[in-house]
This record gives sequence, C-alpha cells and structure tokens, in this order.
Amino acid sequence: MTLVWFIFTLVLFVLEPLFLHRWFTEHAKKDSDKTFARLQQMHYLLLSLSLLAVFGAMAGSHGYF
Repeated sequence: MTLVWFIFTLVLFVLEPLFLHRWFTEHAKKDSDKTFARLQQMHYLLLSLSLLAVFGAMAGSHGYF
C-alpha cells in the first residue's frame, strides 16, 4: 500500500507539475479522445493496484495467507 501511495504522490506532486500537465494538454489538442482513453487506462491501473493492496492486506490480516 505504501508503494501505491508513493506512486500517487509522485504523479500528483512531482510528475504532473513538471511535465504531465503540458504533455496531456498538447496531446488533448491533437486527439482528445485518445488522450482521455490513455488517462482513463492509467486510472484503472492505479485503482487496480490499490484494490489489490487492500484485498491483500485484508486477506493477510485475517490469516488467509
């Protein structure tokens, strides 16, 4: 879970201000649908990692491993 938090923090506070905002703006002007789809895929990936961490922690704390 700490790794997932680190990824969220890195993207939100480091990568987004440095280059992601500009990158997404440029790509959205060219092809907004493709850019939105890519952004949505990244959100699904991070959500999946978060849920995996939560379910893993829950299973571990209840003795399933």
